[in-house]
Amino acid sequence: MKFVLPFLFCFILLGCSMKQMVIDERVSFIDAGWNSHLRLTNVLSTVSDDGHLRVQVTGFNDGSSYQKLQYRIQWLNKSGLFIPTILTRWVDFPAFQNSPFNFQEIAPSTKATSFQILIRENVL
Repeated sequence: MKFVLPFLFCFILLGCSMKQMVIDERVSFIDAGWNSHLRLTNVLSTVSDDGHLRVQVTGFNDGSSYQKLQYRIQWLNKSGLFIPTILTRWVDFPAFQNSPFNFQEIAPSTKATSFQILIRENVL
């Protein structure tokens, strides 16, 4: 019993110190290895009054350095097929040290019912 209480205390302390992280299969970090200090905290999607899908991604950079990142959204129709658009391109965004980051986009067509987001380090 003497050993159970300290173990239980440590377990509770570790559990409280863990940071919240969201896993969403629609969002992927690519080029693994550079993103060890980045975590996804929220992915929201809603449909606007005019029928366009709106997406917002929020994350946090736990690292001690600024990271220049890019995201790319590929819009999908109700069958899960990509919707070709000139808006499917890499977009720069910052992730400042020890700070949250976010971005949002609106689908170019009311045919978009889902999405896939890729996030990568901007090496340029």
